[in-house]
Amino acid sequence: MEDITACREQLETLCCQVREQIEGLGVLQKTFAHEAQSLHRQDQVRRLEVLRVRVTQEIAHARQMESAASSGFTQGTLISGVMGFAIGSLIGAAFHTREHPLSLGAKLCTDEFRREEPFGKVMVAVGAAGIPDDVRVISVSGYARKQERPESEIVASIEKQGYRLMTLESFLGALDQLKGKVLNGSLNLPFAGPLSTLC
Repeated sequence: MEDITACREQLETLCCQVREQIEGLGVLQKTFAHEAQSLHRQDQVRRLEVLRVRVTQEIAHARQMESAASSGFTQGTLISGVMGFAIGSLIGAAFHTREHPLSLGAKLCTDEFRREEPFGKVMVAVGAAGIPDDVRVISVSGYARKQERPESEIVASIEKQGYRLMTLESFLGALDQLKGKVLNGSLNLPFAGPLSTLC
């Protein structure tokens, strides 16, 4: 009998230990799940940080290209304007027109000096797939020059294709808001909702 009592006590002790282990496993499982969510959120934040660096670099490069294009346009305008002035003045002097030769030269170069092209408008476009998967940098001014259309038409055309255009500053502000919401677990990536909800 004593052996049965001892076995029963050992069995009860083992059952208690198993119950404690099961409770410990439940706590451990919850801890692992929490850590997995935390790592997932940190991974998403890292994706946003990589996007921030990429977009900032692309904007800087596009702005440099716009600056170079503007400088080239200004130099070309100056050269063609001066040439128009010189040719007009020479024609006025050679043919003895009623107008003063310099006045004729000034008339010829005026149109060249009045010619304007758009430069410098570079924006961030967020497409239907959202942040971070569908984000690109667009030189609105570059498209306007290539297509010989006003910047406002280019913006309308891009927005008609489903893109939301933002300045770099607005985009970075939205990224900061998105980062905070991802960290606290209230949002996940990709984010394709209205950007106004972030600000």
